[in-house]
Amino acid sequence: MTRCPQGHQPIFSLYDEKKETHTAKFYKEHCQNCPLFERCQVKEQKRAYHISFNENKIRTDQTRSKMGTDCHRGLSNYRAGVEGVPSVLKRAYRLEHLPVRGQVLSKIWIFASIIAQNFKRCRKYIKRSGLPTFMLRIFRKNLRSKEF
Repeated sequence: MTRCPQGHQPIFSLYDEKKETHTAKFYKEHCQNCPLFERCQVKEQKRAYHISFNENKIRTDQTRSKMGTDCHRGLSNYRAGVEGVPSVLKRAYRLEHLPVRGQVLSKIWIFASIIAQNFKRCRKYIKRSGLPTFMLRIFRKNLRSKEF
């Protein structure tokens, strides 16, 4: 750390590689007269003000500063849409408590669940888009003994 936001140099600055922690101390006169003192994270000690933070805090603060941007909103909307697919598969097809045992049978069950979900979505799309009725006959529920 070389300076505070107001441009004051610290009394000393230290980086601990083992703990990945940055530490700095600033003169009391500089901090007490600072207009940003209320928002500053320094802690008062006997002779100076002290601040300490680690690399993880820096990354977290950088991420939080990006959260309000349009790019972040777009990415979070995309993520929310993607997370719906596993949620549906878990609820509708019992993927959290598989009724089969073994790696091969589990894979077959999961792939069959995904295929069934795709058929459902395809049927819904055909119905909504107004495609010819012969396409609907392929996906009609009453042709199958059990719905996917």
